[in-house]
Amino acid sequence: MHLAKILLAVLLTGCASQGQRVYLAPSNDTITTTTEEGMGSTPVHNIYVINGSTVPIIVFGVALRDCENVKQQCEPSSTNIKIDGGARRPRVHVGPRNTQQGFSYHFSYSWRPEKPLTGLPSASPTPQ
Repeated sequence: MHLAKILLAVLLTGCASQGQRVYLAPSNDTITTTTEEGMGSTPVHNIYVINGSTVPIIVFGVALRDCENVKQQCEPSSTNIKIDGGARRPRVHVGPRNTQQGFSYHFSYSWRPEKPLTGLPSASPTPQ
């Protein structure tokens, strides 16, 4: 009976530790994009921003540039889109102006943490 209590305590301790979430800071390594081709008769690219961190971020700008045969405006635009930690959200749908021809573009985006990160060491001034 004593051995059963010990095994039960070890099992419960192990289960409790698995429920803790490890902090993963937002960075250019954890905030990424992916592009998926849309289904249907008209070709379209769906661009998603993926928040691989554990804290919410705000995507505050997106830009299409170097566009060829693209229906959407090829310029930067301001946004204010919250993406929770571990989530992905569609940001841009890109399709051709003329569906009988190929299309190309470059995509970029700007993001920041939803709230300022705390507990980080402050930057020290650069020696002159």
